[in-house]
Amino acid sequence: MKNLFGRPVGFGRRQLNSYTRRFPTLLGIALALLTGSMQAEFAYVANLGSNNVSAYRIGENGALTPVPGSPFPAGIRPSSIAVDLFGRFAYVANFESNDVSAYRIGFNGALMPVGGSPFPTGSDLFSGPTSVAVDPFGRFVYVTNVGSSNVSGFRINKNGALTPVAGSPFPTGNVVDSGSMSVAVDPLGRFVYVSNMDSNNISAFRIGKNGALTPINGSPFTAGRRGELPGALAVDLFGRFLYVAKEGNDTISAFRIGPNGALTDVAGSPFSAGGALEDDPRSVAVDLFGRFAFVANFEGNNVSAFRIGENGALTAVPGSPFSTGSGSGGFTASVAVDLFGRFVYVANHFVHTVSAFRIGPNGALTLIAGSPFPAGNDPTSVAVSR
Repeated sequence: MKNLFGRPVGFGRRQLNSYTRRFPTLLGIALALLTGSMQAEFAYVANLGSNNVSAYRIGENGALTPVPGSPFPAGIRPSSIAVDLFGRFAYVANFESNDVSAYRIGFNGALMPVGGSPFPTGSDLFSGPTSVAVDPFGRFVYVTNVGSSNVSGFRINKNGALTPVAGSPFPTGNVVDSGSMSVAVDPLGRFVYVSNMDSNNISAFRIGKNGALTPINGSPFTAGRRGELPGALAVDLFGRFLYVAKEGNDTISAFRIGPNGALTDVAGSPFSAGGALEDDPRSVAVDLFGRFAFVANFEGNNVSAFRIGENGALTAVPGSPFSTGSGSGGFTASVAVDLFGRFVYVANHFVHTVSAFRIGPNGALTLIAGSPFPAGNDPTSVAVSR
């Protein structure tokens, strides 16, 4: 392991079925946008070195202002943070305490622990949870355990507390030490994908009604040659494409997601991360409208921006990659896009800051006045809530 951290006219049965499957997600997102328009957006950063979470209010210009009471305590070595679509709850995977911290998000953005938090990942004592994701309907939470090569599944109770789903944790990869590094849920709530860094593949699961995971035929799917180290994952809004940051060869792999969840390579994949060799792409995010993909290059201290083509192929945005303004030792660890597709936020690990960018019409990034903003020690994951 390298490091821990124009469409034919018509509306036939196939198109109708596809629209029917996607309508609940579109409705949920529309409601979230409406809700978000009536209240502030917030950014949350998991600080690996100070065992806490920094919380910020996002201003109209994208600038970050600390939420009263920030930072908020987390477990030991918090490695990943995720929020549900409607901004009710936040969940943090704690690498060394082998558990998940759960919080209710207050109207002012403050984090309040839910009863029973933190929740064990249900794996062995050295499971090492590295990534957490919430399904789009706010039903389930999934957490990858790199040390035990599996993924834990939880049902979200009404108060935000977590209950393990039947059969959890679920094995990943095709070897015992596959190194399950990152998890993503498709925005239609059908599938879960897990990157297995040491076995260079992607495990794909179908989500059952109770949240249990069933491997999809053909899983795991190859994500390159040995040593390419597939890590962070992102799925576009309509669940068409999966993007994988590969730390070992500084590329982004793109897959088309089939109706059954199976993965096939997008033409031209993998795509260069856009920087110099050894930039070490560590995180990838797609804007809500599926126009652009953004990649945090850890050692490059910059963010690559791509336009997403109709077939899922990536084309570098002019001017990419964009400097975080954090200096040569910043080490850009994580990237997130706000709900409205206006701003990008990245965590700069070793200089303890968060950089903020405005997204231009063509996807180009411009640093926001005041950026970078102070964070806790070793910020490693960033998420945006509304």
